[in-house]
Amino acid sequence: MRIVLTLLLGAAALQDPIGRAQDRDMLVAFRFDTQHVVATVKSELTVSLPQLARDPVPQPLAKYGYPIFDLPPDLQKLVPSRIRSGDRWTIHAGPGQVFGATAERIVLGEGGCSRMIGVLLKVDDKDSYAFAGVRSKYYAAERASPPGVEASASALGEMPASTLTPDVRAVIDKTLAALVPGELRTGAERPDYDAQPYRLTPDGPPLIFVRAFWRAGGRQVFAAAVWLRADTGEVVWKNPRIAAWLGAGEFRRGLMTENLGLVLNVVDSDDDGWGEVVFGQLGYESVGVSLLDARSGFTAAATGYTYGC
Repeated sequence: MRIVLTLLLGAAALQDPIGRAQDRDMLVAFRFDTQHVVATVKSELTVSLPQLARDPVPQPLAKYGYPIFDLPPDLQKLVPSRIRSGDRWTIHAGPGQVFGATAERIVLGEGGCSRMIGVLLKVDDKDSYAFAGVRSKYYAAERASPPGVEASASALGEMPASTLTPDVRAVIDKTLAALVPGELRTGAERPDYDAQPYRLTPDGPPLIFVRAFWRAGGRQVFAAAVWLRADTGEVVWKNPRIAAWLGAGEFRRGLMTENLGLVLNVVDSDDDGWGEVVFGQLGYESVGVSLLDARSGFTAAATGYTYGC
């Protein structure tokens, strides 16, 4: 059974973005090989397809990417007219890391039972060595920025574990305690959680991504994924449907941390000092990747993708 992903407070995180993201054609992209990325234009297509060539099928370097094929001619009509081979693109690979690229061709992707349309981008030869050294395999990509655009140096990104001082841990504990439904507070044990601190604002406190599980009698009874402020514990984002998955038969053995979400990268595509998080989440037989903007309370900042069965 397909579990529908909810990367924000509903399915909005996987829909087309609004505002500046639409104007800029910002897309979520993944590394395909050492010099290519695939930026997803549309995902979860419901179209009939001819038998695709299967041997061999190159696999992407990104774990949550998908293999690609030549786009059948009858699907060309689904490609937005502004997405064309030969156009120039910019790849935002991390804070202060920007690479130029050229659209080689439009491709068809396949993941599980889903189909996607993507654009295969080749990083400029002069930048290929530097791009090969980028650790992350997930990015934001947009159609050409002004020639020569470069991102400024940035302190955005993951912070050291030492950021989680005893005082910060106390703030996290207090916030998590308030998340537990009243009927579970007396029977649930103290939660097991992991906490990942990030610098996502130009001058504010660190934001902490927390994934937590509560158990009673050795069984998971509640789960939560939240972004919170390190100073006050204020929750700035949460996925309220995570705990409901525990009632589904597919998750009778419990959830994994990947079901609560993964931070795949941090970028600053508009160089404004606010981070955007490339965020992944696994369902039962599905994968979703989106770009969430910290400045706007982790709303969608790009067209993401989802696939599965």
